[in-house]
Amino acid sequence: MVHGLGHSVAFHLDGIGEDEAQTAGGSEGIWWLPNSTASDYLVLANHGKSALSLRLTLFDASGKSAAQNVTLAPAAMSRVSVRQLLQSHGLAGAYGGIQLFAASHAGSLNTLHVVFDENVGFSAVLKMFDHDPRAKLSERDYAATGTWTLRAPMLALSTPDPALAFPFGTILRPQIIVRNTTAKALNASLRFTWHREAASGKATGPQLRLAPYETRLIDVAALQDGATLPQDANWAAVILTTDALPDELMAVAVSYDQQLTYGAQTPFSDQLAFHWAGSQWQYDPHHDSVITVGNGGTKPTQAAFTIVYNQGSQKYELERTLQPDEQMWVDVGKLIREHVADKNGKTLPSDLTAGSYEIRDLNNHAVGALFEGKLMYDTTYGHVTYGCGACCGYKPPVVNWDPLGILFGGTSDNGVNAYDTCSETNEDVSGAFYSHWTTANHAIATVDAYGTHTGQGVGSTTSSTSGSVQMWKPHSITCPITVFNPGGGDNTTPVINSLSPANGLIGNTVSVSISGKGFGTNPTVVAPSGITATVQSSSDTQISANLTISTSITGGNEAIQVKNTQVTQSSNSVNFYVQIPTTLIRSPDYGTNCTAPACNGLGPVNPLTNGSVIDIYGTTLLSNQCGVYEDIGYQLVDQESPAQWIYGNYTLHEHFSNYSSTVTGQTAPVDVNNTIVLAQVILGDTQYYGATAPTCPGPNDNEQFDQSLSVIIGSATYPLSMVNTIKRGFYSGTGNVTVTIKTP
Repeated sequence: MVHGLGHSVAFHLDGIGEDEAQTAGGSEGIWWLPNSTASDYLVLANHGKSALSLRLTLFDASGKSAAQNVTLAPAAMSRVSVRQLLQSHGLAGAYGGIQLFAASHAGSLNTLHVVFDENVGFSAVLKMFDHDPRAKLSERDYAATGTWTLRAPMLALSTPDPALAFPFGTILRPQIIVRNTTAKALNASLRFTWHREAASGKATGPQLRLAPYETRLIDVAALQDGATLPQDANWAAVILTTDALPDELMAVAVSYDQQLTYGAQTPFSDQLAFHWAGSQWQYDPHHDSVITVGNGGTKPTQAAFTIVYNQGSQKYELERTLQPDEQMWVDVGKLIREHVADKNGKTLPSDLTAGSYEIRDLNNHAVGALFEGKLMYDTTYGHVTYGCGACCGYKPPVVNWDPLGILFGGTSDNGVNAYDTCSETNEDVSGAFYSHWTTANHAIATVDAYGTHTGQGVGSTTSSTSGSVQMWKPHSITCPITVFNPGGGDNTTPVINSLSPANGLIGNTVSVSISGKGFGTNPTVVAPSGITATVQSSSDTQISANLTISTSITGGNEAIQVKNTQVTQSSNSVNFYVQIPTTLIRSPDYGTNCTAPACNGLGPVNPLTNGSVIDIYGTTLLSNQCGVYEDIGYQLVDQESPAQWIYGNYTLHEHFSNYSSTVTGQTAPVDVNNTIVLAQVILGDTQYYGATAPTCPGPNDNEQFDQSLSVIIGSATYPLSMVNTIKRGFYSGTGNVTVTIKTP
């Protein structure tokens, strides 16, 4: 915003840069001199590094023209007066057209046209429209109607909105000036969506046929006759549709009182967007801001309006469903004054004076349907200045996964995301690319309309899709619809459906069976460091392999894959759990009166006078014994939660400590190493106290000690957490064995 302090004259400027991609083209505009004392500036600037040769042509209302050449050096600026040029070329009238054309480097041109009258405190910006002769309707038909449409979102009608605080009795003269920029006749039509405090509605305006290069003024004030527009309506969104191509028709809207002291502007634009980033709004005792959001589409949509303040740290959020052509009006000052709660129950601080805003179309993410406008007004001077947000376009979209991995016979989803240049986030725009997916080799992979790929055969191919999103253009204030064709690689890989067994003891060699498909001939099994995999036999769907597990490995889940060596594709990973011996538990499959799994691991206490000591496997350990014994059944378990049984080959070491006995000279048992082989699922421990018959222990001969255990595999030892306290022998003549778990 450019304005003089203590003065009502102000100009709204758009900051843009050089568009190096545009060669031939230029700018189109409308000149308007509302009275005999108004002055104007047409500012021409060259953003480029090359000299810019321009053809400047002025038209009167009927299309009569006069032209002259203008040359701008690199980075140069020139300022001319349209009024003076009109006089020098013998053109007259109150309005007409401006054309600037460059045969090359047209993207280096930037223009600004302002009209002002310092005597009455009047100023207006007459928007200049970039004209690219290569522009296509498909790039600018945001609502997909097949017709090019321009909108002016906030035309102030004859009866000013009381919020503007114009003096009582102020009557505005809303006008629309429409120009045909071509040498052919064009058709156009107007319609309005009007608004006042408690009501809104729609109205159909006049049908227009414009002669070549004609500029025409439409007196909107005359349409406020109660038949077309209500006399007491305050605002209108103007919708201008035409059979022209983009930029062949243009319009400006102005609304001032007879003396040009009070009034407002609203720009025409064809831009609809999914995301708008708005500039500053202002509110204090002498200023306020009104912002509008409209639905320019053909279907209802959900609009999200957010006020951002406190350096972006705070947000105030509103949401509303908008029907086609419907608008929501936001008086920022009213929200603050009346403490209006947002959708989250939050209110704006009473001392808030400035901030920014953003708008999002929550239903349309690729090509949005929303338009917007903003007015900031100064009650001191009665001056209203329009502002606008910037459309937020995307950088070229890309597929979510490249390459996409697909299991043979399985499915994988791919989508499309694009980088929103305003929010600096990736947005899912997959919906814009539905029904256009294809793969290059259907024998490897197929894909449905929604990007779901199915693996048909192991190998590599590509897939792509096509769709339209709004593109971000550097150094531009527009976001045209652009067709993109994102794609990437597809790898259909072998699939492992099962691995059995799925665990194995550290330091052992485990024979596993791998089931799946797509293994090919002569596959390899890929295992991590510490596990050596050796294929014993294979087919396309089955592999028998040995996994040799080093004791250097840490244990836990380790990823196993199958590699199809014919097409160099590796399967999904499945976990093989390397078991570390952790403790013993009493076997739920062994015990007195046992019905698994409700057993307690303890056999009966067996007194002997001349009998045999028999272990849990039915093997006679000793014969002709006099004493007492009990068998205990254990299972070795690993570190997993819940713990799993361990099957494997290892040495179970027993250590005895804290020994005491009622018999003088009796000593602790000697440490024992027991070799355990895979077949021994339940580990038996026989606790016996006695002697060979006919010798028998005395009535109070007994002993007590602690039993701790560890597992030895190769050179590695794994202490087990369980420690037993064992009491065995005779107590007052009765034989008994008790085994109590001391730890844990």
